[in-house]
Amino acid sequence: MKRACFTLLLIAVLILALTGCTSTLVYNESGAIDRFLSWLNDNGYPNPPETPMVGLFLGEVKKGDVIESNSPLMESPQRAGEPLTQNGWLFYVDECPGAFYEHPGRIVVVSTSGAILVNEPTNGWPTVNGNRPIQLNSATSDRYFGAIVWNPYAWCKPDTHNKTWFPSAISASAKGAVVVNGCLTEETLSAEAKAISKQFLNDMKTLFGNNNVRDLTSPTVMANPAEQILQAVEYLVVNRDCRNIVLYIIGHGGNDRISIGGTSYRASQLHTLINSYPDVLFSVILETCHAGSWLDNFDGTTSRILENLGLFIASTSADKFAYPDWDQLTLIGIFGDGLPVSVLHDHNKEDSYVEWTSDFLQQLSFWSTGAGWTAVQNYANTHGIETEWSLFYHCFWKVKGAGTVPPPDIFPLGENTLTMTERMYISRQDPQIYKKW
Repeated sequence: MKRACFTLLLIAVLILALTGCTSTLVYNESGAIDRFLSWLNDNGYPNPPETPMVGLFLGEVKKGDVIESNSPLMESPQRAGEPLTQNGWLFYVDECPGAFYEHPGRIVVVSTSGAILVNEPTNGWPTVNGNRPIQLNSATSDRYFGAIVWNPYAWCKPDTHNKTWFPSAISASAKGAVVVNGCLTEETLSAEAKAISKQFLNDMKTLFGNNNVRDLTSPTVMANPAEQILQAVEYLVVNRDCRNIVLYIIGHGGNDRISIGGTSYRASQLHTLINSYPDVLFSVILETCHAGSWLDNFDGTTSRILENLGLFIASTSADKFAYPDWDQLTLIGIFGDGLPVSVLHDHNKEDSYVEWTSDFLQQLSFWSTGAGWTAVQNYANTHGIETEWSLFYHCFWKVKGAGTVPPPDIFPLGENTLTMTERMYISRQDPQIYKKW
């Protein structure tokens, strides 16, 4: 009897010991990644998802760290996190890979015991103790792509090329431009925004002359971006006698607003600015997420039409996003079988930094010279509009993939567009245009 009791006691001790070992299992980096991948499958992320997504491993986090999310348009952190109760590993599901913010994603923390400490949707980027992980500095960098651990569409790092296309001068006087890069150095995609805004700036200087272009492309924190832009316009009007002005703005954005130097600049403020100069003709090009939401403020939908606004181009629609350069993607499961169908390549892989603006600048080179410029002038004369309006209008539709300008009422959207993120089966971007004529 004693022997039987002893045997039972021994078995109980062994069971407790085994159970204790199981409960204190410590995940290493590889195990945490496996746990994250299985969590994706168990929590509504099909493989592949309907649209391209990626999962990024952003490194180790410690007990007591505070995980939040932020973006330039958030007045306070979107996720006001409590300190972590365990050590663990930080992951981020980028549901619009590499896009300008705001766009959807999810923050996940896997603890060293395998528990999911954080599982939060976000429209911003994750931060650890207020700092953005270095992998998210640039969505076209080796660090970003090296952090990807879930890549069901085999999205590839784009190539960066030197720009070899340049426009020709179209005006000696009376026309100018203001080029605004709203991305601060500490914000994600700042390198891409800086590079493409510099290209845009230089091309505007070629079109209109160095002295007729104002540079707001390297902002420090701006307490009042509306005043900065107003001063730039005022300078061109008063000091350079410009009567036609192009405004180009790039930055992180949301509905009816864009972040410039860490401060929101709203569509209503731009409407007021243009209305303040009734004798000056304006055209606007806006590169940001949800840029199409601005059009309602200028096409008569929510505000009155401004007679001195000839053209407004938004790099995407109100419900979609703006992206850095994309070059290649594997189409998966389009016909429901889950198997790779084909590899999709950008029609113009020589573009760089920001997908739509780089495509636009490439077209600007063609349509400002030779036969292209003749067609632009003829269209402007026929419709009684400014030549730069005609120029930008031609560039817009050719980037869209239209065979003629203006395009037919119906043409195959998404097949021939140069903006890869607009392509059929991706459909994450949709450039929009308003024209006065």
